[in-house]
Formats: sequence, structure tokens, C-alpha cells
Amino acid sequence: MGRKKAPELYCQHCQQCHGAQAKAALGPSLTDAIWSLGNPTTLDLSKVIREGSPNKAMPAWGQILSTEEIETLANWLITGAAGPVQSSTIKNSAESETQI
Repeated sequence: MGRKKAPELYCQHCQQCHGAQAKAALGPSLTDAIWSLGNPTTLDLSKVIREGSPNKAMPAWGQILSTEEIETLANWLITGAAGPVQSSTIKNSAESETQI
């Protein structure tokens, strides 16, 4: 199994709570400047992905995703890649998975 790219990881593990465009659903938006962590670093975001946030219903992904996958997602989110300009990447990745 090859290394998954961030949009693929997002579609498989995150979009059910954060929405197909990462603009919020059950979980908060990941595309705006409002973060419950304030202004998180990649390390902060990796920790939340790995350990979860029980007070906010964020599950821990550390037993499911590898350290590399968590870091890939955190870097992608922190650099704004899930933002409006790149949101078509998320959608296209999800569509290609359903076509396989």
C-alpha cells in the first residue's frame, strides 16, 4: 500500500465530521481562521489528531493513522491546503475513491 496523500486521508478519515469541503459539519471548519487551539502549530495539530479532544468529540486517530499520516494531514491543514482554493482537490479525491 502506497503512502496516501493528505486529501485522500482527509476524505477517508475527516470529512465525515468536518465536511467534504472542510467548512464544518459535525466538527468545526478547518478552512477559517477560527481555531479552538488559537493559532496552532503543526505540532499542536498533530497532537490533537493523534490524541483527540474528548471535550469536543474529536476522536483519537493515533491507533489508526501512522505518525507520517498524522503529520501529513497536520501540515496540509496548517498551510491552508484545505481552504477554498484547494477544496476541489478534496472533492475530486472523494469522487475518484467512489469510482474505484
